[in-house]
Amino acid sequence: MPILVTPTQKTWDHTCTKTSHLTQAALTVPQISEVIEYTEPRMLSTLIVSGAKSPYDTVGNRTKSKIGKIPENKKIGSTGYRYRKMGRIQINSTVLNQVGTTLADGTFTLTLKDDYQTQGMNVQFYSRTFQARVMSYTGSPGAYIYTFKSVDGRLFDWNTDVAPQAGEKTAFGFFSTFGEMSDRGYSRSHYPEEYIEHMTIQRKSTEISGNALTEVVWYNFGSTGKGWWWSKQRQNRLQWMRENEFHKWVSRSSMVGPNGEYLQRSNLQDEKGNDIIIGNGLIPQLEGGNESFGSGVDGYATIDDFTDMMRTLVKKSNREDFGNHFYAVTGTEGYGNAQIVLRDLWTNSYGGRTNANVNNSVGGQDMSVGANFDTLNFEGNSLTFVQHPLFDDESAWAARGSDGGVLQSGMYIFLNMNKTEGRSNIEILCNGNDMVSRRMVEYMKNGMTGASQWDIQSSTDGIEYHLLMQDMIVIYNTEGCGMIHRSPIV
Repeated sequence: MPILVTPTQKTWDHTCTKTSHLTQAALTVPQISEVIEYTEPRMLSTLIVSGAKSPYDTVGNRTKSKIGKIPENKKIGSTGYRYRKMGRIQINSTVLNQVGTTLADGTFTLTLKDDYQTQGMNVQFYSRTFQARVMSYTGSPGAYIYTFKSVDGRLFDWNTDVAPQAGEKTAFGFFSTFGEMSDRGYSRSHYPEEYIEHMTIQRKSTEISGNALTEVVWYNFGSTGKGWWWSKQRQNRLQWMRENEFHKWVSRSSMVGPNGEYLQRSNLQDEKGNDIIIGNGLIPQLEGGNESFGSGVDGYATIDDFTDMMRTLVKKSNREDFGNHFYAVTGTEGYGNAQIVLRDLWTNSYGGRTNANVNNSVGGQDMSVGANFDTLNFEGNSLTFVQHPLFDDESAWAARGSDGGVLQSGMYIFLNMNKTEGRSNIEILCNGNDMVSRRMVEYMKNGMTGASQWDIQSSTDGIEYHLLMQDMIVIYNTEGCGMIHRSPIV
């Protein structure tokens, strides 16, 4: 059963012992820190990486936080992470033009931009009814001369087999064919692209004066126990979590130049001359990829927009079967629009029958972390719409739509959460090893406050409280993710 916790504001008294203080308890009882993550308004980015698919995965211990450590052999210094992304293992070739005319036996010659198609490959062009085998090729980069012969004796016709394709003309090799006693086959090697992401060090500090020590917040964790924080300390943590959530979504790298090149040094230095290293958040990692704009009323996405995006992402998911799981993270306006669009789809296309999971209550159950989850089967793949309250902040997002609403609140960020060889497509990684973890470092220093349970460590009339984190969020297959922006002008 989930552990439901309601913070309770109280006055500091003799029950507020040092051993029950949550910062101290988290050090001695590790499971306490896990429960705390589910008690407070937890960061949605952590929820998604952990695999939560419903409100009931967000409290208690049903879904554990998954904050990994960077493998030692993948580090660059102590702040960078080098990783590889394998794309498609079969690609098409660009057809430039026909050389000469088609011969009576079905032989014809084309100029291809690359030499990717190998001898013996059966190739299909724009016309799905015409296939030809690669007999031989020669040439140089940018202009390879390929000799083909049709499989069924049909004569190749540029005007019907290639020309109708809009934009770049392409040829795709499906399979190879050889006769008996053939000497060998052929193949092309594919190499993964290498990416570098960087860690960000975040800090938050506050000082609790002697007078402010009288107000505390208590938590009851059921069978796990209970604990408390000073009210000002808890407020500091809430600000910290909100700032860290912004970092996970919108942070822009200081280690990348204006043309996308990786830099040897950060663009930023602190007052001591040390580099301030900042890594990319989710949105910057997806920019320039699968991006589109809503085509509906007031710039919102339509069912056609959702369908086009999902079909694109499924094709690029590196899976050959169904069962992909995607999140579509949006704000309140986008979440409401999705429910209307999908309701109409269910009514018009499925006669009111739906595979949607609305969390056992009409409209979806509000979570204590302030988010809603709606999951449905979308053409054989699972799609979970998630409402993120951070995208509704009118102070943070200035851009408005034609109806005056916050554009960010109507944006959809599609995240592919498939696993490849046991590794999730999106991970949060922290700096550390078996002896050190910089995922979440807390420090308290007591002054002359009169709090007799703590040793006096300074002459200040207050308690210092510090938080430090060094981590990053990484998307390995960005092509399997995408964004639908709410159009600003309709």
